[in-house]
Amino acid sequence: MTATDAASPPARMTRARLATIAACAAVVCWGVGNAFNKKVGVSGLTLAFWRSVLGSGVMVSLLYATGGRLSWRVFRHSALSGAMFGTQIALFFTAIHRTGITNATMIGALNPVLVMFVAWRWMGERVSRFDVLLGFGALCGVGIVIVGGSGGPEWSPSGDVLAFIALFIWAGYYLMIKRARVELNPFEFMAGVVTVAAVVLTPIALIGSDDLGSMTSADWAWCVAIVLLPGAAGHLLNTWAVHYLPVSRQSQLSLGIPVVALAAAAILVGERVNAWQLLGVAVTIAALALLIRRASAGV
Repeated sequence: MTATDAASPPARMTRARLATIAACAAVVCWGVGNAFNKKVGVSGLTLAFWRSVLGSGVMVSLLYATGGRLSWRVFRHSALSGAMFGTQIALFFTAIHRTGITNATMIGALNPVLVMFVAWRWMGERVSRFDVLLGFGALCGVGIVIVGGSGGPEWSPSGDVLAFIALFIWAGYYLMIKRARVELNPFEFMAGVVTVAAVVLTPIALIGSDDLGSMTSADWAWCVAIVLLPGAAGHLLNTWAVHYLPVSRQSQLSLGIPVVALAAAAILVGERVNAWQLLGVAVTIAALALLIRRASAGV
């Protein structure tokens, strides 16, 4: 029996509330970070490579600063997640550069459908009919945004295809976190994941990228911002929260990422939003508000 299992009901409820706050904070970090990606003037593959290299340094430093260390145990439990993470960010960063931020993040928001099914089918998590209904409502909002944005100047079919491939890898990564957190704390897990991602992306970037040395000072500044906000803060918060929330519930909360990304894209890169997209955002927010309330109450 774990400490989480043995905790009293009030303690479990408090942890559920704190985990919900942490998961929502991670959503904000990731949503804003998606707009940061578009500010960088190099290819998505180059950005993913340097983000992983710098991120590895930050995460390993945090690990040692908190009294931990890299070991074969860490890599044994994080290697597969790291390979998936590196591949996913390379595909997703490229998708954002090819198509609109809103479309790419909305496609990524379909993650709860995959995670909810797997969590119910293979991990034995309880998913109520009301949760399914709320998830479906939020996904309807996501669909409205995708349809409303198609055909616009920022839209690219190849970008959408890459975003869909990244979606399936991200769903697998999400499920791997739940299993790895049994053995590793958040700092160990993320240090291992980002280090493996950097190793995986190194030969791919050397072969497939033609602008590894083309980063400007502004690009480096935005890259550092990506490493610190969505990278360190977002992933550490999410990795901690997943230990105290059902993976299906946490995945549903991630539907807020496109909402934040849409607002950030309009402010930071001037990506225009039409009436259909605004309607989709409103539907998504309404469904998410109910999901967050249920998650906070430990329902």
